[in-house]
Amino acid sequence: MSAALPLLIGLLLPVAQAEAEREEELFGAPTPSNDTATAPEPPVEPASSGQPDGSTPETALFGAPASEETSAPAADRSTALEERLSGSLDAQQDWLDLGGLLYSRLEYNAVDEMPAEKNTWHTPTLLDVYFDGRPNDRVRAYARGRLSYDATVREGALNAYGAEQVRTQVLLDQLWLKFDILKTVFLTIGKQPIRWGSGRFWNPTDFLNRQKRDPLAIIDERNGVSAIKLHLPLEALGWNLYAVANLEEAENPKNVGGAIRAELLGDQTELALTYAARNNNPHQLGIDISTGVWLFDLRAELAAQKGVETPFYRGPFDVARLQLPREVTRSDDWILQGTAALELTARYSDQDTVTVGVEYFYNDAGYPDAHLYPWLALNNRFTPLYLGRHYAGGYLLLPRPGLWNNTSFTLSGLANLSDESYLARFDYAVRLLTFIDLNLYASYHFGESGELHYSYSLAPIPVEGLENGFEINAPMIDIGIALRVAL
Repeated sequence: MSAALPLLIGLLLPVAQAEAEREEELFGAPTPSNDTATAPEPPVEPASSGQPDGSTPETALFGAPASEETSAPAADRSTALEERLSGSLDAQQDWLDLGGLLYSRLEYNAVDEMPAEKNTWHTPTLLDVYFDGRPNDRVRAYARGRLSYDATVREGALNAYGAEQVRTQVLLDQLWLKFDILKTVFLTIGKQPIRWGSGRFWNPTDFLNRQKRDPLAIIDERNGVSAIKLHLPLEALGWNLYAVANLEEAENPKNVGGAIRAELLGDQTELALTYAARNNNPHQLGIDISTGVWLFDLRAELAAQKGVETPFYRGPFDVARLQLPREVTRSDDWILQGTAALELTARYSDQDTVTVGVEYFYNDAGYPDAHLYPWLALNNRFTPLYLGRHYAGGYLLLPRPGLWNNTSFTLSGLANLSDESYLARFDYAVRLLTFIDLNLYASYHFGESGELHYSYSLAPIPVEGLENGFEINAPMIDIGIALRVAL
């Protein structure tokens, strides 16, 4: 405690005593009451107030009632006032928020022609912990770390897409600082979430995220993007202008990427225009529109890329005959990707609604059939839901129906129209014990041998490692349960 604090207390003590006397004149001095019918009930768990002696938060912050203070010695009253002032100052400076998320999931995957006891399962668990500091209303610092763990993973094993699996992993999800310049431009520096696009299943204009979003995932597990983002809101027009410097893996200024985006609002229509470019990366142009027409919500995204250096493959793939596809380049082509969605929300009671939606995705960077999928997996080019040329999706949402105010139902369907493989999924979500979200889901794979229902068989050949051949059985049913709690 500094030497100035006793002087401050000596100056404020007469003022505090005079204020207490005025309160007594207006409201009367507090007196003990024996009326148990009107007295407040004691807390069930006094220790939850943070006081080891079981005192209430009011007592801890402001001390005992005035009638009790006046019966105490003057030194004790001075100490009590000092503690009250110190506690009030600490409360004013409590600008750091700590929290997190615990998300645990168990999923069982059944494949075709496989005994139940030999099917695989996995138990991914995520723990997110964040620090959110706001020293004033113009400055904010945020950090979020992630610990992921799956007890069923065997270190070094490859997943179905050829990527090496890790049992335990510690990641930095977000780390950024945000402040304003003259209360006009907002600047965010660091690893931050950037999510662009209006589609439910596909977002071709989400240029800055290297990892594609899983539209069926309960939470978006993608990490943030290391960038410097300038945001200029034009509140009178309802517009937002962004300029972004992409710092991901930019070892020198030459490799820093850039993007500009304008989000324009007019009547019932939202329009976003995006341009992104980077050294040794394609020029990307995007248009994102969302509008209402009669009872329907219409959403569309169109992305065009030129200068794509990612290799494409053409020709047959036959391991037994040692026929491998050839690599081709499309760096001089404009590659188009676009999605269009139609959604209808109808009210069937005073408080209940049902939402039905459909979505189509055209992917010029995809393949017309499934025969090259194994080769794509071997070359780490297997990107789920972006492999085919034509896709379609649909969904039905039933949030909080009737008296089930903590329950929601979702029915989703995905189709790779190019290889004629399909997936249907049902989700059930309910809030338990106020803070726990329980999700139950089941997926069914069907159709031809393609992305969503893939099988592959290779006969034995005289090549090292392939003497016995191998077989990939098509997935049939996925059943999962997930628990999520905010900390």
